[in-house]
Amino acid sequence: MLLFNRFKILILSVFVVFCTCKGFGADTPDAFKYLIKAVKISGNVQTRAEVIQRELTFGAGSMLTLADLEEAMEQSRINLINTGLFINHRVTLSREILNRSEVGVLVSVEERWYLWPEPILQNADRNFNTWLEKRDFGQLSYGINLIRENFRGRNERVNLIWQGGFDRRYELSWQSPAFSPRSIMGWGFGAGMQQNRRLAVTEEDNRLQFLREDHILLQHAYGYLQLNVRPALRHFQTFRLSVGHYAIDSLLTCENPFFTPLSALSFTRLDFGWTVKIDHRNHRSYPLQGYYLDAQFRQQALYSSLRGDKTSSSLELNARKYFRLTPRWHYAAGISGFATTEEHSPFLFRQGLGYGRSFVRGYEYYTIHGSRWVLLKETLKFTLLPERALHLPFMPHQKFRNGAMAVYLNLFADAGYVSAPAAMTSPLSNRWLTSGGLGLDLVTYYDKVLRFEWTVNHRGENGLFVHFVAPI
Repeated sequence: MLLFNRFKILILSVFVVFCTCKGFGADTPDAFKYLIKAVKISGNVQTRAEVIQRELTFGAGSMLTLADLEEAMEQSRINLINTGLFINHRVTLSREILNRSEVGVLVSVEERWYLWPEPILQNADRNFNTWLEKRDFGQLSYGINLIRENFRGRNERVNLIWQGGFDRRYELSWQSPAFSPRSIMGWGFGAGMQQNRRLAVTEEDNRLQFLREDHILLQHAYGYLQLNVRPALRHFQTFRLSVGHYAIDSLLTCENPFFTPLSALSFTRLDFGWTVKIDHRNHRSYPLQGYYLDAQFRQQALYSSLRGDKTSSSLELNARKYFRLTPRWHYAAGISGFATTEEHSPFLFRQGLGYGRSFVRGYEYYTIHGSRWVLLKETLKFTLLPERALHLPFMPHQKFRNGAMAVYLNLFADAGYVSAPAAMTSPLSNRWLTSGGLGLDLVTYYDKVLRFEWTVNHRGENGLFVHFVAPI
């Protein structure tokens, strides 16, 4: 009996110690949840507080452990950086324990310069490298793109474009991310006109052949309405309805009877687009960690009073993943794909590799048209110069005195494939295209990217190419 009583006392003692330790552990700062009493914002001279609060993953009244709060503050800092409204290294979030159960958070930002009268000096080619190959200064257009970012302090963007010279363009557009501070929906609109005196009319050996005249060959008047939806902090959706009217000079259809739908000289294009984006990159302009996904569906209809109508659908997908291998080594991979229901689209609207960001590096001089394509990219990069703050005291305005700079060395490889029907077959279609090379990336003032890449393709062609966006 005595032994049994001692055994009960031992069990009770162990139970008491266990409960005491467990209760003590729950009161440690790592496990205890604090009430966020207040979130204070400083440095927002023009930006409204609700715009900043919309990017925070927490708010006044949230209950978080200190560890969870530190993670939430870092995610919120990345969200604020990716708005493009603030100088990156001047965005900070700090916490202060007010008492045993409450904590306060201070959000400090430094705003960028929001009015940009950007000069326009453009060439009529697809990209800078194709123009650099010929250096035809007679194809230059000039003008001004007046950009007002963060209009009314609501992260709205207004664009006014006036472009003269060889090709002319006039446009007014407006984008608003939200109807109200608590709304997940915003809107946008735009209207403009474009006039071209030089256009690609045919293709020979995967190189565009141009027609150039002193008079207008194509006039395009257009407008669009857009609904922006943001159901979550890193999830964006866009619905756009656009209409455009085209007037074509008969010289274009004489050179290529398939230049326009059914050789029409005047027609209207109605376009509905739905885009979904999921963006978990640590930096929108030059990401090093995270991932990005998007999908774009488009339904198009072409109407001509003399030639009838024609419809088509298309789908484009993009996926990119960014890895931090060590503090100075990073790896990125991306895959893109496109498919359309229209195999023999008019030359004016043909799709393929060689436009925008959709190209195999080393094939900048070529276009490969087709109804379906896939593109693979990968890059291994080493940080030559980690991001460092720049202070330029000689700049006349304070908003231009602070910046940052980083330099990266890249080893990369690309591959692409374009599937084309027999009528559109070319030397580079229906076969895998591969390339590889070395690159040097400069991430400069106000998040501008400048890339120099020496590339060798599967044909044995090599050269130095210049680009102005992140490689993946």
